[in-house]
This record gives sequence, structure tokens and C-alpha cells, in this order.
Amino acid sequence: TASGVSIERAEPVSKLGIPVTLMPAVVLEPSFALTSNEIREKFKGGKISSRSTLVVDGAGVEIEDLDLDGALVIKASPGVTLSVKGLKVQNKGWEFADDASAPEEEIRIRGYRVTKGE
Repeated sequence: TASGVSIERAEPVSKLGIPVTLMPAVVLEPSFALTSNEIREKFKGGKISSRSTLVVDGAGVEIEDLDLDGALVIKASPGVTLSVKGLKVQNKGWEFADDASAPEEEIRIRGYRVTKGE
């Protein structure tokens, strides 16, 4: 990517009968960055595996050379500066399991359930 982060692409799978190639689940909250320029300034280098989940929340967060294979949630309160440099995370991660017949309507609509391993 433009910020130097290597993002691994997964092998194609079938989800509810639809062939898809999944990427890591990455959520960059608006408090972290609103534009691609802000993302490039705050997130530099590293790699994210295809099975990973990353959530970043907070205007003061800066990430450099993150090596992620699993799940990581980074949150900083307003006014807090948090620098993450050279962090390597390897854990069970979060599983996105098909579940179109769940009793909960929101699970049936999206077609999967998230199980947080670590």
C-alpha cells in the first residue's frame, strides 16, 4: 500500500454460496483518520496477515512496523498520544463463522457470527 503496509490476500472461499477472496478485517475509526493522507501519516510499514482483525480508534494513535497475525484492538482516549512501534502480535484472532440460520436477526442478516479468540 501507499503507507508501506503489506496486506496478505487469502485463498478464495465460499460464503453462503458466493465465492469471495477475503482480506483482513481492518476498522479505522473516524477518530483515527478521515483521509488517505492521514492514514499514510499515522500508519507506516509492517504487515497484516489475511486472517487478522485490526481495530484502531483515537486521534493520537500512530503505528509503525506492526506485524499482525491475529486480532488487535488499539484505543486511545481523546488527548492521549499512543505510539505503537515494531509490535509483533500473534494470537488466535477472531473467527467469522457462517451462521445464516441464527435466532438473532442481526446475525441472520449479515450471515456470520464473530467469535473473539484473544
